[in-house]
Amino acid sequence: MEVAEDPESDARAGLLDIHGIGEEMAADIIGFFAEPHNRAVLDDLAGEVTVLDYEALAQRAASPLAGKTIVFTGTLEAMSRSEAKARAEALGANVTSSVSAKTDYVVTGADPGSKATKAAALGVKLLDEADWLALAGETAG
Repeated sequence: MEVAEDPESDARAGLLDIHGIGEEMAADIIGFFAEPHNRAVLDDLAGEVTVLDYEALAQRAASPLAGKTIVFTGTLEAMSRSEAKARAEALGANVTSSVSAKTDYVVTGADPGSKATKAAALGVKLLDEADWLALAGETAG
């Protein structure tokens, strides 16, 4: 007699293989996806976002931004500051909100304010948005 596979058991086993997920959390996750309205919301979200492929760690390590500390200041035009932060972090950079002697780059948009002044006084490399985009491998547009 053949036993039919139980997709919920397979899902539970897969979740339990993930570090930090226990029985209760696995049950909660499975319960969440069992609700049709939750799946509908996620389907709507999937229509609004583009999921990019995971970049290999070797590519990240080869980035000119890997291990660098970056501060963004002023208004950027090509992308929001949160998008710029995410891009920098994806390339291995550490993004902070304050300038110090340990800062490698300060990226300045329109009206950069005191962070740019402090960076200049500390000898930190200032990048305009075009320089930042070039370093990040992006094109303005």
